[in-house]
Amino acid sequence: MLNKLIIILILGSISQSFVILNDDSSHTVLVELGSLTTCPYCPAGIEALQELYEEQEIPFYYMTLVYDKSDVAMQRGRWLNDIYVPMLYVDGGYAVVDEATKEAYYNAIEEASKREVNNIDMNISAEWDGNDVKITLYIYNKDLSPHFEHVKICILEKVSRWKDAKGENIRYALMDYAFNGYLILKPGERKVEIKWNNDMDLKEGNTVVLAYASQAMPKLQKNPWNDPWWSSYFIAQFVDESCAVEI
Repeated sequence: MLNKLIIILILGSISQSFVILNDDSSHTVLVELGSLTTCPYCPAGIEALQELYEEQEIPFYYMTLVYDKSDVAMQRGRWLNDIYVPMLYVDGGYAVVDEATKEAYYNAIEEASKREVNNIDMNISAEWDGNDVKITLYIYNKDLSPHFEHVKICILEKVSRWKDAKGENIRYALMDYAFNGYLILKPGERKVEIKWNNDMDLKEGNTVVLAYASQAMPKLQKNPWNDPWWSSYFIAQFVDESCAVEI
C-alpha cells in the first residue's frame, strides 16, 4: 500500500544495554524508519513504532532516518534506495513495510525476530567525557567459524530537535556514526573503543548510542513498488545483532 509522500534521494554516566531477549527471539531486531519532517503520513508511522517500542513484546531497537535534516540519514536512504516515506526497513532490509500501521510493523518485526542469524552477542557501554562520548563495544562471536560483519555504532537523539508534520518531536533520530566499518570476527571476543566528538550539541540524558552488526555479504532486496523501476531494488545486509545504551 503506497499511500505515501514520494521523495527523490539524489544519489557522564555509564549504562548498559536495555532490551532483553525473550525465549522466541534469535536476536534483537534493528528497525529503521525513513521519514521527512514535512511528510503528512510520517507521524502515523512514528507513533506506531514508538508504541511498539514502549510495549517491548518483541525485542528491537529503532532509529528514525530524517532525510531532510540529517546528511547521515540521507546517505542511508540512498543505500536503501528509499523514495517513499514513511518506509520501514527491518533488520537491514530483510523486510520492508510501506503500510504505516502498528499491526503491519509488529508482524514484520516479529517475523524478523525469529530469523536464523549468526550466533553473535553484543554489549555496549558509553560515558560522557566532557562534551564528548567514550564508547566501548564488545562483540562475541559464539560460532566456531569467523564472520565478516558490517558494524555500525550510531548516535541518536532520543527526543530530537526536529518536529514531524504534526509538530511533535521525532524520536530516536539518527545524527551520526561513531563507527562504520567492516570487521572479521574470529570466534571469541572483539572489542571496539571509540571516542565520538560531539559537535552536534547533543545533551546528557537525551542521547542513545546504538550498535549493530550485519552480514557483510550483500543480498538483493526489493522495495514495495515497481515504478520508478530504478529505485525498486537495493542492496541489503541482514542484521545479526544489535544493542544500545542511553546516556
